[in-house]
Amino acid sequence: MSMKKISEAILGVGVDDTTIDLFESQYPVPTGVSYNSYVILDEKTTILDTVDARATEPWLENLAEALGGCKPAYLVVSHMEPDHGANVAKLAALYPEMQVVGNAKTFQYMEQFFGADAIAPERRVVVKDGESLSLGTHTLTFVFAPMVHWPEVMVSYESSEKVLFSADGFGRFGAVAKFDENADWASEARRYYLNIVGKYGPQVQALLKKAAALDIATICPLHGPVLTGDLGKYLAYYDTWSSYKPEEPEKKKVELGKPVEEASDDAAPAAQVNAANAVKAPLPGTITSIEVAVGQEVKAGDTVVVLEAMKMQNSIEAEKDGKVTAIAVKVGQAVLEDDPLVVVE
Repeated sequence: MSMKKISEAILGVGVDDTTIDLFESQYPVPTGVSYNSYVILDEKTTILDTVDARATEPWLENLAEALGGCKPAYLVVSHMEPDHGANVAKLAALYPEMQVVGNAKTFQYMEQFFGADAIAPERRVVVKDGESLSLGTHTLTFVFAPMVHWPEVMVSYESSEKVLFSADGFGRFGAVAKFDENADWASEARRYYLNIVGKYGPQVQALLKKAAALDIATICPLHGPVLTGDLGKYLAYYDTWSSYKPEEPEKKKVELGKPVEEASDDAAPAAQVNAANAVKAPLPGTITSIEVAVGQEVKAGDTVVVLEAMKMQNSIEAEKDGKVTAIAVKVGQAVLEDDPLVVVE
């Protein structure tokens, strides 16, 4: 995929990967996948996200064509997962005067991936939820979207052209050049959503509520085609999928496994637990198992629950010796950072 003109000032510089067989070494992608990246030409020309290491060279060629010799003022990092953030340090080295925009968690991950010296502190622009950045005639407003589908994810809304840069939201499997851009979006977007984002329905719902307050004419995701025209149908799909409602309710629903509500009889509403003695979630994720029961004696370091986040199983341990007096979660429940999980007294 060569440079794509989205508007006079906004250019797509992403790359189609048509040689990949399994996305993230798990998901078949017979028609490949796209890694999207964007440029906003303005007084302070801005790049939004980089691409996977598999696509570095063609992306740099597209980027050079789009910039036309201009030096970018900013790189906005929406998501640090390697298929989007692999080239952050490389780009920063190529343009030493360019500042890098992200939130506090973005830079924590950046240091873990590239080292503390890859982006000097004076080059970092740390933004907060709802904060805006003027590029000249364009303005970006940053909307945090934790666990859609990593903790640091944020989307960016450009108000003058009504463009939402949606990170992995509204993405789709398939190289863009392999499809008519609007053909059967739902099929590959559904498969992408269910495999990549599906377990984070409450967090997607929270993002949809924020997006409802924005006047959006164009959605620019990090995978798949740019979405224009009737955006209502795309939003409706995401509302349905993230609400765990059937698209065809008249058809019989097949239940697989134990329902979430039967997962733990010991669960108590979080508001009723003693938060002062609670073991809390260190990051957003989904509870995959509960390893203790009310009344059980535990020692510091014993695993009390297992929390899945970023495709990893995290054992959450008791911080002190004591007795489990309450369990505030159920298997399958999505939790946010600092939510109480288990009370040990």
